[in-house]
Amino acid sequence: MRLQRSNEAWQVKYLLGTLTEEEQVQVEDRAFADGDYMSALETAEADLIDAYVRGELSQSDRRSFELRFLASPERRRGYEQCHAEIVTALTERDADAAREHMRRHLVDVRTNLLGPH
Repeated sequence: MRLQRSNEAWQVKYLLGTLTEEEQVQVEDRAFADGDYMSALETAEADLIDAYVRGELSQSDRRSFELRFLASPERRRGYEQCHAEIVTALTERDADAAREHMRRHLVDVRTNLLGPH
């Protein structure tokens, strides 16, 4: 259970952009290689969004969330479109499409957070 909590904390930090670049790469590499980890990351993202909406994030996490997820209307629309594509692929039980949409989403998030590499 402790390892699971550690993974969840790591995923939230990834989603909020508070990991080092090296740590972010580790999360992304694992997500691309492990479908279960990718699913857990998607769940962590949904939980983070829910916590934001319910006002349950600390002030620091709320600010990180807003900078990361809501920085501009264009970015917000892009994330919404990407999330819709992921949900559609999952609803259609198309694991390959879901994995590809999630991979693109993670790359977009990383680029938005750290700039192009």
